[in-house]
Amino acid sequence: MRYMEVETVSFTDALGNVRPVKELREIPSYETRIILNKNAGDFLDEVASRPEALGEGYEADSYLLWEANAVEIADAGFDLSMVRSVKVPQT
Repeated sequence: MRYMEVETVSFTDALGNVRPVKELREIPSYETRIILNKNAGDFLDEVASRPEALGEGYEADSYLLWEANAVEIADAGFDLSMVRSVKVPQT
């Protein structure tokens, strides 16, 4: 649902095929509630379900962790094993 507000535009590929795509969506800013340590093999949905993070059953809300840590994840080359701490936003 968070992508419903993003405008759909036409993209023409190198072969001349026109495809509908979404424009870029600005990453919202979040206020950090807590910073948690993360092991190299942990996925963000596992971190989100920790009791001190979002809580059990909130794996689907791991997108909040992706968005709140987007700069750090991009700086690590999208290699989550290189991200050692995760900011958990206020919800």
